[in-house]
Amino acid sequence: MTDRRFCDDRGWYERKPDERPQATYTITVTNPGWLAHLVPGMEWGTSGFDDDVWPRIQPAWRSPDVMALAKGIDASQDFSGMPVLADALQEAGCDSDDLLSHLRDPHAVHVRGCWALDLLLGRA
Repeated sequence: MTDRRFCDDRGWYERKPDERPQATYTITVTNPGWLAHLVPGMEWGTSGFDDDVWPRIQPAWRSPDVMALAKGIDASQDFSGMPVLADALQEAGCDSDDLLSHLRDPHAVHVRGCWALDLLLGRA
């Protein structure tokens, strides 16, 4: 179990187990092409996980089909194949609702550094 004590501008406090921290970040990119798919004024939202609640990737989930799809999506930065990746993961035995739901979410805006893709590729 991780320490549930946090410090912010209010001082030290303990977070309740069901309480998720919220944060706002300003992200500066070095290559404007990464944001070409965003419309002006569009905001990008994401969710993170504490280290102890990340979906646990089982070795069997990293089947050759899953890894080929994940690497292809990562290389091309064409995220339209995310639902296909979710199907391949499920066929490989994946039962993580968080992971499968994120990959299948039609409203999700996937960008380089997507937590789900990075998790599969061993970068998270």
